[in-house]
Amino acid sequence: MYVCVVIIAVSHDVIRTAVMSGQRPDVNAVTGPDALVKHIKDCIERCWDQLPDIRPSFTGRYATISFVAALTYIFRSVTNSISA
Repeated sequence: MYVCVVIIAVSHDVIRTAVMSGQRPDVNAVTGPDALVKHIKDCIERCWDQLPDIRPSFTGRYATISFVAALTYIFRSVTNSISA
């Protein structure tokens, strides 16, 4: 089982216009194991909060991404050992 994040290259102007109008990524599009999805959705929602003071620091984002990466590795290891 793998977690895939798709990043689409768009101009800064398009992103700025979308953010300024209140648009945010659709966290409901995130799929995968429940434990991973919960943390990924939470990270997306906090990083894209309308209030800058609510957004996590770089250290906070790094910790969340590291945690999700560790969970992904664990899920992959378990899934591989079950299917072997």
